[in-house]
Amino acid sequence: MSEDHRGALDAYIRSCSDGRGRQWLEDAWREATAPDIAHERLATLCAMAARRLGRTPCPGAATALATPHGAVHLGPWSPGDAGRALLVLAAPAPARPERCRALYATGDEGERISLVRALALVVADAGLRDLALEAGRTNNLALFAALVGHNPYPAAVYDDHEFNQLVLKALFMGLPITAVVGLPARANAELSRMCEDYVDERRAAGREVPADIWLALVPRMSPRGRAQVMAALAAADPAQRRHAATAMVAAGAADPGLREAVEDMLAREDDETVRAAVPRPWHPPHP
Repeated sequence: MSEDHRGALDAYIRSCSDGRGRQWLEDAWREATAPDIAHERLATLCAMAARRLGRTPCPGAATALATPHGAVHLGPWSPGDAGRALLVLAAPAPARPERCRALYATGDEGERISLVRALALVVADAGLRDLALEAGRTNNLALFAALVGHNPYPAAVYDDHEFNQLVLKALFMGLPITAVVGLPARANAELSRMCEDYVDERRAAGREVPADIWLALVPRMSPRGRAQVMAALAAADPAQRRHAATAMVAAGAADPGLREAVEDMLAREDDETVRAAVPRPWHPPHP
């Protein structure tokens, strides 16, 4: 672990925890750095971290840590999450992946969530791809949300098929794909096709289409997808219009027809949240 990351995690915990919590972390860190620490003791410390440091994210204390996989944003993290990350990162770099796997294997839901959030901090390569794939197969909503939301590791190590399944599962589970790191760069024709199928299935069943699905569907859409997103621009739900317009703006540089459709919609749009979602160069004068 870089000293910068340790300092940032320590600072985050200090901003949220009282003196007893900070003292507990110092003692736990000292134990965790011992080369002969038993897994049972490390697991006990990991289990205690949330209770000793806190389970609730700290408002105003968010920061971002740079990793080779992308930025790790601490906004969703609790001090307990940060403390558990420090316990893993207390090991020498070559030993961290195995320590993470061992704690994940014996941890409860909360511990696993903390470890999944920290994957990009633990390794600079795909060394924990196996654990990321295992977390991606879970039906536990909170654990899956920790993997898919504001976490750069899946986009860095998943192949296209795995990433596509991750996005579709997030949509199916009702999680916002606006939080999927790397989605614009990883968009592909197969993902668009899968989303187009999902839109058709939901509409045929008379069910609501996830409002943010257009962010995954539009980048490599087929003519069928184009018709679907054009329809979304006229949806009654402003969230549908907002996400459709946002996705079309991103794709519009290569497709003047998309720009024209968004401009026509904005000329009639009276919802300011929709208008505000479209960058200023696209805004026609408000009637």
